[in-house]
Amino acid sequence: MNCISWIVGHLANQEQAYWVLLAQERTVVPGLNDLAGTGKPASTPPLDEMWAAWHTITQTADRYLTL
Repeated sequence: MNCISWIVGHLANQEQAYWVLLAQERTVVPGLNDLAGTGKPASTPPLDEMWAAWHTITQTADRYLTL
């Protein structure tokens, strides 16, 4: 089972991939895919960094999705 910080990072990475990278053609948290991307080696990223990434990405995605 993956640790909570990886799960938060993975969900943030998915949001970034769909609603920021593909939809807006930009990346707001570089390197996140290397830490928590699908098929990447197991990791235990810092939880506070993954929460910060989640908030940054979802705020960016929300601005796009509410246009």
